[in-house]
Amino acid sequence: MKIAIVCGHFMPEIGYQETYLARAFSRSGHEVKIITSTAISPTGQKVLKQSYPSGTNKDEKYGYVVTRLPALINLNAKVISRGIQKAIDEFNPDKIIILALAKIFPAPLLHSKYGSKIIALFGDAAEYTDKTTFKKKVKALFNTLIQKRTKHALYNKVVKHSNKIILNIPESLEYFNNLLKAEQRPLFEKKAQLLSLGFDPDSFFFNESARQTLRLKHQIPNEACVIITSTRVNRQKKLEKIIDDIATLQEEGQPIHYIIIGFLNDAYEQELKQYIGTKKYSKCFHTLGFQDHETIRNYYAAADAGLWIKAAISIQESMGTGLRVILQHKPSVSHLLHHGKNGWYFEANSMLATIRTAVQQILATPISTRIEERKNIVNYNTSLYSYDVISNKILS
Repeated sequence: MKIAIVCGHFMPEIGYQETYLARAFSRSGHEVKIITSTAISPTGQKVLKQSYPSGTNKDEKYGYVVTRLPALINLNAKVISRGIQKAIDEFNPDKIIILALAKIFPAPLLHSKYGSKIIALFGDAAEYTDKTTFKKKVKALFNTLIQKRTKHALYNKVVKHSNKIILNIPESLEYFNNLLKAEQRPLFEKKAQLLSLGFDPDSFFFNESARQTLRLKHQIPNEACVIITSTRVNRQKKLEKIIDDIATLQEEGQPIHYIIIGFLNDAYEQELKQYIGTKKYSKCFHTLGFQDHETIRNYYAAADAGLWIKAAISIQESMGTGLRVILQHKPSVSHLLHHGKNGWYFEANSMLATIRTAVQQILATPISTRIEERKNIVNYNTSLYSYDVISNKILS
């Protein structure tokens, strides 16, 4: 089958859903072409400093082809390019996968000519809006008003001109319904399907030897409990709260180490590191900058649990290594865990108690059993969240 993936940004060095789907479809034997722009998204600009060149190239490992069209407009994640319909017509795909329609880039394909081929993916959630300062609250309000008008037109149009609509999180269902005209809702309900974000099994799996190697490197005892968070480190992620709770447990005598991956070499990095330095057991906190997937995977292997307050794709990636995760129970992640089996949920005011419970369970488990349980969790999570599984469901 010939599959086109159409998205305003395509950054395989960072890895988002569009990258993992391209790999998964290719592994399944499909002919895959990504049609995208030369632009870097706002979230990627602190990691990738230069735009991509226009033109077409082939991924050497997976075999998919990437065609990059010049970004005529790249403003606040909105991308506009010319030539999208021409690129689609030349490829003549059986399926067209559209991602991030709100970025406008795929909008020219919302036409009856392509409708029977289009599968559109959405992951809208209010949680992703940054409101950490007054200035950002004002900006968020302005963007919400603008985006609501833009999305209202585009989302109603995609309901008409698509074959299937994939929602990545349950919250997207409510978000979508609030934007639709009444007459569009029955058609939307017919086309909509909930399929979670996932992980790339080639990039995220359990490596037992990495556990020993990295613990030795950071002088972490084998029996200690290691908790990890991998995310773009910024004020919005509320890492101070996690640091406080882990420091509290350390002072109670719990042998806990905390690893944070994703510092961006900015002023907030220095601020947060200074904050960590005020803690009694500051040497049990380990901070790293942005890392490639192989390095992150190995650190997941070295850890016993992952902890996130905000939703992030790194949650599913860590779950690919069998890492049990601790998450706040909210709509954006309410579908991910079987509580107590592959992780723990906590309510807004119970994070400390939940971390304490998780740590006590981990420390009470022999090392050999921890590793064996982890391998079982890899199998369980793979059956639900591997992109090889998800990609097949998208096409079914």
